[in-house]
Amino acid sequence: MRKRLPPLFSLQVFEAAARHGKFNLAARELQLTQSVVSRQIKQLEDWSGLNLFSRHGPRVELTKEGQDLLSRLNAPLNALHEAVYSSTETEGKTLQINTLVSAALTLLLPQLDEFRRAHPDIHLSIQADYALMSLPPKLSTVAIRFTSRPDPTLQSHLLINDRLVVVGTPDLVKKLGKNPSKWPASQLLRHTHMDWSSWTSSQNLPEALDVDGLEFNDAVILLDAAKRGLGLGISRLSVAWESLQKAELVLASNHVCISPFNFYLMYRHDCADIPAIRTFTSWVTTATKVWEDRLKQYDKKSSKNSRTLTKTTS
Repeated sequence: MRKRLPPLFSLQVFEAAARHGKFNLAARELQLTQSVVSRQIKQLEDWSGLNLFSRHGPRVELTKEGQDLLSRLNAPLNALHEAVYSSTETEGKTLQINTLVSAALTLLLPQLDEFRRAHPDIHLSIQADYALMSLPPKLSTVAIRFTSRPDPTLQSHLLINDRLVVVGTPDLVKKLGKNPSKWPASQLLRHTHMDWSSWTSSQNLPEALDVDGLEFNDAVILLDAAKRGLGLGISRLSVAWESLQKAELVLASNHVCISPFNFYLMYRHDCADIPAIRTFTSWVTTATKVWEDRLKQYDKKSSKNSRTLTKTTS
């Protein structure tokens, strides 16, 4: 006689929670409350007699028993998803793109109308989020993430090798000059997740810069602050590009260096054959090639005492 199976819903909730490592992120993906996720996990643990997670505040980690269960569940859950949904539903005509605001504004929106005209059957849903959400299985979902190295568990495509520059309004740059050593600390804008160290260490400055200006956690907001004359901002060249072309901003220093972080397109390996993902991947990797020539134009602006830009490969 076969043993009774646990509720499928509890297994789905467990898989999402295990993938995210946080119950609140699993709740967001499944459009549940966190308390419902907790109850379903508790129900599954009571049913199995196993401790599936160890709790560390808001973060949870799979126990050995939880890891074993997850490894056994992946294939059956994917197979069940394919059995329940038709191939067209599984492949989907709506592609969700999880990304940062800066990536949406610089990499996607300027050329997105071209994609819509070429592929009117694919509906795009662009979701801006700072959290690095784990991607759900068998759904038309991709992520454009800004990172130093791609996630080894995901299929990744390098979109651009970005550069770092320091920018300011023409008036402010004229006032402060182009010698970084003389810039006042209070006039140097800070990004919460991207400090000045890569830019400063890649040139021969007599000493490290003291950076103590306004701080922002968003590259676009920081750039807007620079355009308002609130200080000199460290910026990715791709983000500052349009403002530099319009002369709203100018380089505060001719030094340009390779960014240690770059934009990657990522998706789950089990979603690689979904037509919408294949189509978008082919388009975006081609569309972003325009940045290669744009960014290289600024390499020659780098000051003579800067280190030679290291060539990177995709």
